[in-house]
Amino acid sequence: HKAHVVQACHKQWAAAGLSLLFLPPYSPELNHIELLWHRCKHYWIRPQDYATDQTLLQRLEDVLTNVGKQYTITFA
Repeated sequence: HKAHVVQACHKQWAAAGLSLLFLPPYSPELNHIELLWHRCKHYWIRPQDYATDQTLLQRLEDVLTNVGKQYTITFA
């Protein structure tokens, strides 16, 4: 939104009926990846998963592969 390329397009987008809506600087509840990461950190990744980089990577891969199957979250 502060990039010159984006600013240069504002008039063109407005003429086409488009507008940008910006999130407040800190609004994790409006950013789905923040909600997903919170659920991962606090519920799905266990303390023992942090033992090594490899165990953490394996657990993250398992969790992220199974979101929507074994692990569910509601973005509401």
